[in-house]
Order: sequence, then C-alpha cells, then structure tokens
Amino acid sequence: MSLSLVTLEQNFMATTFELTIGHCSNGDLRRAEATLREALHIIKTLENELSEFLEHSPVSRLNRSRPHTKIQVPESVIELLELSLRLRAQTGGAFDCLAKSTTPLYMAQEDLVSWSASNRTVWKNTEGAHLGFGAIGKGYALDKIRPLLEREGFYHYILSAGGSSQIISGFRSDDAAWSWGWSWAQDEEQNPLGIRFSHPSGSAIAIGVSGLHEKGFHLIDPRTKQKAETAASTLVAKRSAAEADALSTALFVLGWEQGLPKMARSDYPDQPTAVAAIDRQGTPRWNGPFQKLWGALATICLIFIAPLAQAQQQEEALDLGGLGDVGLEIFNPYLFERNSAWVLLPLLTLGMLLLHLRRMNRRKRNDR
Repeated sequence: MSLSLVTLEQNFMATTFELTIGHCSNGDLRRAEATLREALHIIKTLENELSEFLEHSPVSRLNRSRPHTKIQVPESVIELLELSLRLRAQTGGAFDCLAKSTTPLYMAQEDLVSWSASNRTVWKNTEGAHLGFGAIGKGYALDKIRPLLEREGFYHYILSAGGSSQIISGFRSDDAAWSWGWSWAQDEEQNPLGIRFSHPSGSAIAIGVSGLHEKGFHLIDPRTKQKAETAASTLVAKRSAAEADALSTALFVLGWEQGLPKMARSDYPDQPTAVAAIDRQGTPRWNGPFQKLWGALATICLIFIAPLAQAQQQEEALDLGGLGDVGLEIFNPYLFERNSAWVLLPLLTLGMLLLHLRRMNRRKRNDR
C-alpha cells in the first residue's frame, strides 16, 4: 500500500508552523488535509487570544490597562498563567511570563498579576506589569492541536513551530523514521548550522529549543533583568511542548550546572526529561534520557560538529564546505527534506573516528 505525507504550513506568532501527517494512505489524504486546516485555524485563534502585540487580544489589552481593571480572558490565558506559575516555581524564577515587566526588582513577580479562574478575569496589581507568552505560547499551540490529530486517527506526525518547538510522534512511513534538526549557529550568510537526528523509537516527544539565533540576543534573566549569556543553545524534550518550550528558556538563563537539576523533574516516570546544551565555547552536554532517545551516535555528531560551528561563529578559518567530504551535513532545520539517506551520516562519522584511532595505534607501534 502506498503511503504519503500531507503537509500544510502558515505563519502565526511571528514564525512558520509546519504541520505534517505521515504514514497516510491515499484514502485518507483529504481527511488529513482537512484536519491540518482545522489545526491551523486553532493556532490562529490562539494567536488572537495570546499575542501581546495584536491590539485586540486580551493579553495586549491587559498590558495597556490600568491596575485593578479586570479583563475578560479565554480559558487559554488562564491555563497558561497557571502553568507558568508552576514552571516559575520549578525553575526558581528563571522562566517567567512576566519577565518583561518594568516594575522594581524588589516586587515579587507573583504579586504583579492576579486572576480568577472561575470568572476568567485577569488584572494587573501595579503599573509596569507586562504579560507575555512568547517563550511558551508556540509550544502550547502545538499541544492544543495534537489531540485533534489523534481524535481523527492520525498518530504519525511531526508538528513544528519554526525551529524552537516541535512534537514528533510515530513514523514517516513503514520503513522510515522522522528526522528533526537542532541548529545553534549560523554561517556568514546567516544560514543556520546544526545537525539532524533520527527518531527511531517513534515515541511521542516534544522538543523545545532556545538559543541566540532562535530568539535573538534579547533573552533576559527575569530575576536580574540582565541579558542571559550562559549558552549558545539549549534543548529540553518531554511530553508537553509548552513545558519543553519554557524549560529550554529557563535552562538557557540558568546554564547547565544550575539548570540541569531543575530540568530533571518529570510528571511521567516512564519518560524522563531529556536535556542538552551547547555552551558559548561550543562544548556540548547532554543527560542520560537524551542519549537513550537519540543514541550514542547522535552524541558523537555533537562532539564533532559543535566546535566546528562555534569556530564559524568566531570567524576562524574553517572550510564548512569540506564537512560534506567526511559525512557531516550542514542544514537548515526549517526545511525537512525527508530524505532517508541522511541516516547514514552518523555511521560515516563513527567510521572516521575508528579510522583515526586505528592510525594512531599504528603510529604507536611504529614508534616502538
């Protein structure tokens, strides 16, 4: 039986949402496309509810309102406020949906905004309080369309909000896993550099990425209002895309040593949180769940490519075109070419490593 992919994309929330259903039989193509169109409509509705930049949105009206003026909001705003409050406590304030507030530092963030879940109203307690869901809203939108796909019987999909938030489930086809990309640097022409990973387990997972070229140099530490400069890119993977999105931002703010213990908490014992980071020197780090999901070969790729990408950022002499000669691929993570040939890349890399070790052993024997 012939299996196909169905993909739709559209710009929302200042990024491109690309939604793909895989493993789709010809008889299901129209239904799959209709499902994705409905999913895009849901994302558009959420943008109108959650944007801090659209003047008509409840969040924007709240930010412009006077203190203690109650603003009627949809359920999405209440849900994100409650989730953000929990994540702020988990990260010690490194993630905060009120990070853009201009109130004095001595004021506790939890005192800036109040809400009534039963009445669905929100109000500011002081001037300068500013609510923004930029570090969690895209992941939340992906979480909201996921049940729609599964209600329609589609369990093989990849949902992407730019390069910063993704959900992967199932397989591309009978004989091919989904691939996803992590980019943390840019070349001289501002094209993203990074590596691809295969997702051979097919287990449902959400991936959040924060980095300097993903979210710019405006990532700040909510606790100090200073620019965060601890990493080049951070990655968190777990069940919820909203949580992965927010926690990757918190990890970027905290750095690896302080952040890893706060990331480890998981509400799902069968799926611990996977965490990885590239520091400003290009050094990769990852935890056990990351390696379990994407394997030792993926970490070998990290070891090889991270220093090369960092060298490019520092404008050192480096022929990036030559990477193709040793099996390492430069890619744009926003373009999923879905070519299964790239899965040989880690094997070629491992081969290069083993060849290098063999040559070193020969030299040692000759020296004797």
